[in-house]
Amino acid sequence: MGGAYSICRYPKEALQIAKRQELIGIRMGSKQVQCHAKLYQYINLIFMGRKKAGLRMLEAAKEQANELESDSVRKHCDVTENWLKNEIKYKYSHKGGTDPKVNKLVTPNVQLLK
Repeated sequence: MGGAYSICRYPKEALQIAKRQELIGIRMGSKQVQCHAKLYQYINLIFMGRKKAGLRMLEAAKEQANELESDSVRKHCDVTENWLKNEIKYKYSHKGGTDPKVNKLVTPNVQLLK
């Protein structure tokens, strides 16, 4: 839910949901749930313009995926990272930075993820 809610243009709320998902993963003892929740936090932090915090969260998710030795979780990390890069590029190449809804989501810097 923390990832899907951000797509509906509510990254602050989605970030809180993703944080709760991570806590649930901790309580369950599921590192996979924790890793997925970190990826959702990454998306929302980037959408909120918090690049450094977002990239730290992505690195934490990748480290956890490597510890799990799970190809599916590693792929989820890669797919999420690539999707977000393409999403930001698409919004600025097709909207020209003039859509107020888009401008609320991310800063106009296409280099945000590099």
